[in-house]
Amino acid sequence: MDVVVAADVSGSVTGNAANLVNMRAFITALFVQLNIKQEKIKAGIVQFGKDAQTTLPLTQNKVKALVSTRLQIRPLTSKQ
Repeated sequence: MDVVVAADVSGSVTGNAANLVNMRAFITALFVQLNIKQEKIKAGIVQFGKDAQTTLPLTQNKVKALVSTRLQIRPLTSKQ
């Protein structure tokens, strides 16, 4: 099974810092519960606001998925 999280990082959602913290916590909890590993479950993250960006291509690496959630989920700016 492949799981891709679509994270809304538009200003209306991430304008409140607590929303961003809660989103990261939710995605982290989801990835912790999934059996992400070879030939089981792959996980990925796509962020969207005005535009979309792949934050984490589908991976079987649980550590990479969790690190990406913590470090890369952030409001998108026009410079990215």
